[in-house]
Amino acid sequence: MTACDNQMIGSRALDIAVPAIFHRVVQPAFLMPGESLNDYEAIRDMIIQEIAPQSGIEWLWAADLIELSWDIVRYRVLRQKMLRIRRRDAIDAMLQRLDLPGIPHPFRQSTRDQTRLNAEQWRTDPIANAEIENRLTTQGIDEGSVNAEVLIQSRELFIMFDSLMQSAQARRIMLLREINRRRISLEIERSDLPKRRIAAADM
Repeated sequence: MTACDNQMIGSRALDIAVPAIFHRVVQPAFLMPGESLNDYEAIRDMIIQEIAPQSGIEWLWAADLIELSWDIVRYRVLRQKMLRIRRRDAIDAMLQRLDLPGIPHPFRQSTRDQTRLNAEQWRTDPIANAEIENRLTTQGIDEGSVNAEVLIQSRELFIMFDSLMQSAQARRIMLLREINRRRISLEIERSDLPKRRIAAADM
């Protein structure tokens, strides 16, 4: 099931009941085309079960944790897709290095256009893929060379996704610490309450 399906599907059966006021909060704000509502719900339910929110503010924090966790999953998937797209660009770059030398300047643009077409065929046509990879291999261009070119082609996007994931992870850790600090503080207050009552009675 993807984002193209109905996103207002009810929650799965949880050991922890979601308060009615927070039903909307724990639904996905937006799923991109191709993203799975089932995957989102699995992450959401796992976090709710693990955190076991004990108050309204903790439910709001849990909703933020769900969104941040989903964002991290989304960034990882998009990064992988980006690497696959950049692999085609890397094949194009390799073919240009083989085909452009010696081509007169007036014909260079048409040659570049042809290498782009060949790179696209490498991606979509298994026969063209085999022919191009065999040609690259005979020229000493192996998978390691292509992988290096992929990283060169995608370094700025790679840094961007890495930064987004680190930011989401840092915010997630901060929320988990805040939940833990709040619970410790409440536990200390509860343990001190009998002592305060005794002290008040003695006054």
